[in-house]
Amino acid sequence: MDLTLYFPPIRELRVSALASFISGWTQRYSLIAESFALPPVEPDANQSDYFPEGGMPFPWLVFRDSKGHRVGFQNDRFSLYWQFEDGTEYEGFETLKSELLARFNDYAKAVMLAAGEAPRPIRAQCEYSNDFGAVSPLEVATATLLSGDHVIPPADRSIQYAFHITLPTVSEQDVDTVVEVNAATREGQNVMWLDSNAKASREDITATDLLNAAHEQLLQAFVSSSSSKQLDTWGMVR
Repeated sequence: MDLTLYFPPIRELRVSALASFISGWTQRYSLIAESFALPPVEPDANQSDYFPEGGMPFPWLVFRDSKGHRVGFQNDRFSLYWQFEDGTEYEGFETLKSELLARFNDYAKAVMLAAGEAPRPIRAQCEYSNDFGAVSPLEVATATLLSGDHVIPPADRSIQYAFHITLPTVSEQDVDTVVEVNAATREGQNVMWLDSNAKASREDITATDLLNAAHEQLLQAFVSSSSSKQLDTWGMVR
């Protein structure tokens, strides 16, 4: 499960200004990665917001804790990722959402002190993927009753079969949500991805509203695009 909040890029933010905040986090998390900034989520984003004068873009920083939670951030997004492991039960959306919001609030306070500007979430993404065992992508495609389905030919030879669908945009309470469903057989595993993206049309929409909208539409997509075998095997945990 991957939950991400997006906000307008804070151009003046520098890693050096967050040194104290990052140092404090290393007592709880281990800094496992620093890489070049992830590309803007908005296709028409102003690239100059990511390439400040006289410096490189704010990098993508990732931390990991002992529970398998991975937290990452840069100057336009904040993300919590949790990976299923053998014998580990899914903690549930509400638990992961609460942790994301708590860590994001810590980050927002540090950013405000460092750059004089607080991140204002305008978009949320909820992404879920899992190996669904003996249920093949073909069965998933056959079980899908959604309109506008289309098959995408495999892009590489390791994929035996793949399909991709994009659901019509759902608009509720000034939040527009788009969901994509993908399934493929890759390296001997049947894998399914669901990606829900919620965008606010008003400034007073909260991070919680965005996350809830993204997750609710993802759940509906999971039910609509899953076979009865999948639903029996996975079940549904909110």
